[in-house]
Amino acid sequence: MSQSDSLGDNLWLTAFEVVVLIPFMSCLAALVLLYYDRVSGWMRRCRAEMLFSRYMDGSRRFFLCIWILIFLFWVPMLISAFPGIYDIDGAYQIMWFRSGKISAHHPVLHTYLLGICVDFGKWLFGSDEAGLLCYSLFQMLCMSAVFAYINKQICGRIPRVLQSALILSYILLPYYGVLSITTTKDVLFAGIFAIWVLKTYECVTDRKSFFGSGRRQAAYVGIIFLMCALRNTGYYIFLFMLFFFLLICRSYWRNILCIGLATVILWGIFTGPVYKILGVIPGSEAEALSVPMQQLARVMAYDGDTVSSKDRELIIQYIPDYERYTPRVSDSVKDRFNGEAFQQNKAEFIKLWARVGMEHPIVYLEAFLSTNIGFWYPNMRHPDEGAFLSYIVYDNTEYKGEWPEIKRTSYVSSLSEFYRDFTQEGKYHEIPGLYVFYSAGLMFWMICLCLGICIYKRNYMLLVPLSILVGLWGTLMLSPVVVFRYAYPLFTAFPVMLCICGEKAGAARSGDLEGRQKV
Repeated sequence: MSQSDSLGDNLWLTAFEVVVLIPFMSCLAALVLLYYDRVSGWMRRCRAEMLFSRYMDGSRRFFLCIWILIFLFWVPMLISAFPGIYDIDGAYQIMWFRSGKISAHHPVLHTYLLGICVDFGKWLFGSDEAGLLCYSLFQMLCMSAVFAYINKQICGRIPRVLQSALILSYILLPYYGVLSITTTKDVLFAGIFAIWVLKTYECVTDRKSFFGSGRRQAAYVGIIFLMCALRNTGYYIFLFMLFFFLLICRSYWRNILCIGLATVILWGIFTGPVYKILGVIPGSEAEALSVPMQQLARVMAYDGDTVSSKDRELIIQYIPDYERYTPRVSDSVKDRFNGEAFQQNKAEFIKLWARVGMEHPIVYLEAFLSTNIGFWYPNMRHPDEGAFLSYIVYDNTEYKGEWPEIKRTSYVSSLSEFYRDFTQEGKYHEIPGLYVFYSAGLMFWMICLCLGICIYKRNYMLLVPLSILVGLWGTLMLSPVVVFRYAYPLFTAFPVMLCICGEKAGAARSGDLEGRQKV
């Protein structure tokens, strides 16, 4: 399907592969991963483990050393793309901040953070380039601190040999450095998202301590609120996770309800009175309708002659640019979506979508899978010829006079070309096996494997942090395009996934420190 944009001529064979072969292969892979405990035990007994344990002790000193190490290794990235990677979303956010007309289309907190950093640097040094440098340095400090903190907290939970490989990945894999200086909102969100997953994991493996501390619960609410404020979809991921939190940890339902209520109230105040005081313009609801628009547009583009005249008129009313349908990106039809007509009669649009879908179920399924294929197909090749957006952005957005112009100066051109080749140009595909470290689709199967292992080991409490990852993946399936930054939170939370897989059978059920694997 990645090549033909279709389920194929033999639908029954495709259905057989999806319904039978994929689950079978998933179970087989899960059985292989169950040997993780044996391999983990061997790693813990090797000489290298004993050597690393002297330094990787989870102390504050270890945290500071890793923080400084990661930050310093990202500095060459900054020098090669000085003063940072200026993407189109960031350009609009700075323009909105300076005009005072801020839209909720992008997270308001991030818009203010980016705008304040850029304006502060300009006031201090007299240029927008200096302002972007301030933001790049701030984000580098934040993300390197996040990775250092996660590694501090997981010390002893996984073999230190494996943990050292994780630390090396932050240094050696180019996209960590590239994203650390990119103005997109998804970077800081990915950092706080990983902290949330980590804290949820710590909560369910030490419930007595967590729910017995008001300070820890208050801090947890603060983390969730910050995560939601850095990306609006975080709120829906939280609501999805809250259901499983209440169901699985029902003996602490009062505490969990208080956490949920406090978060909902904070979010309501932020998106209500605070937005009103700041004069925030509501975002377009079209962002949440990428999948229905793609499905209706595909029906019109591919099977338009089978659609009734009444439904054709309605589709054209809502999606006037259906002829620009692009299977991999919804922006072509989304940009001119008639939001006013949708607001006036939402029920009519929903009925239209359902009615056309019942008549063209295969076309709908193809439209859905074509748009999000990179989030579940692990061998997707990037850059995708079917998409006009880069999987990982390296070049600055083209200046069109609508937003502040920020020029790039590459002080090490050869290094800049290397980073461009291994991010934006997808040259990592030329090295056998390297693509797995860039595959958003592979992260989906890792989540499936983690779920399988937890159920097999009866570590049902660990399904709570995993529900967060499932919730995020669910939002990815509704995304307008497959880009790496959308799935980046799954990569930042990967160390916690390893901890979850490494828990002993039944360890998370006891709810105390004694039930966990001993260091």
